[in-house]
Amino acid sequence: MHIKSIETLTIDTNLLNELPEQIGQMRSLTSLSARNNQLSSLPNTVSALVSLKSLNLDSNQLSILPVDALACLTALTLLGLASNQLLTPPFELFRTSTLTSVSLAGNPGLMSPPPRLTNDESRKEEVIEFLRREAFCIRSGRSSSCTCPNPLRRCIHVFDCALEPNPFRSFMYFFRKRLVREDGEVCAL
Repeated sequence: MHIKSIETLTIDTNLLNELPEQIGQMRSLTSLSARNNQLSSLPNTVSALVSLKSLNLDSNQLSILPVDALACLTALTLLGLASNQLLTPPFELFRTSTLTSVSLAGNPGLMSPPPRLTNDESRKEEVIEFLRREAFCIRSGRSSSCTCPNPLRRCIHVFDCALEPNPFRSFMYFFRKRLVREDGEVCAL
């Protein structure tokens, strides 16, 4: 068997702390599962896996992803990133991606999307929509943690509004059509 002709590679539950650079030579790969390892990074050569439809990296030690490399995976529909150390999701992947399923639950420092979405398997579509909306806001130059859905902005009467948990310093800024984060950044609504 030639390594370049492998379509499915499952290397779950090992002690791998990295994937070899040569992984990019497996251009026929459509499914890669490396769950339950010790991966702390991915090689940029994953960008060559243009046939990849499923990438499961659940239960590793990933804190940063090579987003530019992953953006080259134009056939990718499933991305598993649950139980890692991510602080921010790969928003950039949702600008024009074909992703239909992403798992982000169990990343202790991840605040966006909210855990109430990421921890509920039945809400995967909402997670994808949230990430696409955030990707659009980032592309347009607005801060991702201060976005407000367009339908809410058009509301004349709001009776119930939950803005938790967020790093806002003052709620009064909300009434002035802007929010101020803990770091002092002003975010327009």
